Amino acid sequence: MNTPVRIGPPVPPRPPRNAAARYHSATQDTADHISDFSDRLTALVAQQTYDPGEILTISEQLANLAEDLAASGVGYGRAMGMRNGYLYAHLNLSPERLRKKYSASEVDRRLADHAPVCDAVARSATAGQSHTASGGDDPRSPSRRLIAALLHLHATSGHTQAALAKALSVHPSYVSRLLRGQRPVSWNHVKAICAQSGITADTLQPLYQTAMGSLNPSLLSPGNAPTNFRHYLEGLRLASGNPHDEALLALVKGTVTDTDLRAAFHGPALPEWTVTRRLAAALTSHPEDIKPLWDAARAAPRTQASTVRAEAFG
Repeated sequence: MNTPVRIGPPVPPRPPRNAAARYHSATQDTADHISDFSDRLTALVAQQTYDPGEILTISEQLANLAEDLAASGVGYGRAMGMRNGYLYAHLNLSPERLRKKYSASEVDRRLADHAPVCDAVARSATAGQSHTASGGDDPRSPSRRLIAALLHLHATSGHTQAALAKALSVHPSYVSRLLRGQRPVSWNHVKAICAQSGITADTLQPLYQTAMGSLNPSLLSPGNAPTNFRHYLEGLRLASGNPHDEALLALVKGTVTDTDLRAAFHGPALPEWTVTRRLAAALTSHPEDIKPLWDAARAAPRTQASTVRAEAFG
């Protein structure tokens, strides 16, 4: 008896059972990175002017991530038993082009390179920033201070991680990793946590932008410079557990007056740099990270300096 000959393109072999979970995880990871860079892009173009070079860099990063997303989607579809005909219809590709571009070996190769590619993308986005902007394990870096601020807000919001996960449309385990600094923080995450805590997300925007490496004080509107400076300082205060004035004055050990403390957080005068430096250090931050914002606020029109001279603090 002759073996029947199959007519038409061959059906790709179904991947192992655990492949679906692997492709699903890769899809989630890629989507997280796309969300992260999309938020960086939104933060950049929200400024009055922006650096087009950084826009082009993010554009290239998003294009690479889109290819990763398509590869993981194709791999997941095949792992779930879907035929190429269904997949190419959604990619606007011919069946032959789909088989060549997204062969099983090519999909696995691309996803094997996915993690280090994303790490390189994250490093490139903060190129040229201070060593603290990229975060790492430095507890004083903007990225770690941002996580600390979000942790404080969530802990004092009265909401559970399950409620936050529902607001973000993610699994509760994802929220746990997010608040431990194990997942990238997006602007949508910041807005959701701030909303649950009853504060405006603008309060954390300068700290978030600095942590993401997307804040360029020289491109900020001069009229907003003092507000951005004070929002950054308030973000640091939240990251330190939101200490009241007396506790904060105790942290600086009498080197800052009540008047300058009020001016730093509420205005209208701008505190001297020595005062700002002491407050930033007391709030577990690298003072050089807030210095560009202080410089921009200092240069803004109608900004009054504190009447207390810097020399009074040595």
